[in-house]
Amino acid sequence: MKKSLDKAKEEIKRVDHLIYVSLKYTRTSDVLVSVVERIISFYDCLLMAMLLNAQEQKIIEDFPKSPGLRCELVKKIMSADKKIQDIVDFYLMLRRLTRTSYTVDEEYKRHVTLNYDIDSQLIEINIDIVTEYYKECKENLGYIEDKLTTL
Repeated sequence: MKKSLDKAKEEIKRVDHLIYVSLKYTRTSDVLVSVVERIISFYDCLLMAMLLNAQEQKIIEDFPKSPGLRCELVKKIMSADKKIQDIVDFYLMLRRLTRTSYTVDEEYKRHVTLNYDIDSQLIEINIDIVTEYYKECKENLGYIEDKLTTL
C-alpha cells in the first residue's frame, strides 16, 4: 500500500511539472494529452493503494487486473463513501476520454483546447481545466491517505 501511495506522489509531481513548466512554454495538445495520461496513472496508483489496503485488512482476498473491474470493486468496498465514489467516476471518465478521438483548437496559444465528443456531448480540456484537475488530485491524495491510515 505504501509503495502505491509513493508512486501516486511521484505521478503528481510529474503532473505538476507538465502543467507549470511544459505547458507554460509549449502550449501544445501533446502536452495536454500527457497531463491527462499522468492524472490517470496517478488515480491508478491510488486505486491500487485502496485495494492493497483492503487486502491487508482481509476485506478482500484478491483483486482483478482490469482497471474497470478494480473500479467496481473499490466502489463496492467503499460504498458508504461518496467522495471515493466520485473519484472513481472521475477516473473512469478520464479513461474514456483517452480512448476517444479529439480535435484541437488554438494550438501553440494560451487557450489550447482538446475537444472530445462523447455520446454527442462536447467535453473540452484546456490549461485551466487540467490545472483544476491537478488541484483535485492533490486534495484526493490527502483525503485517501487520511482514509487509509485511519482504517
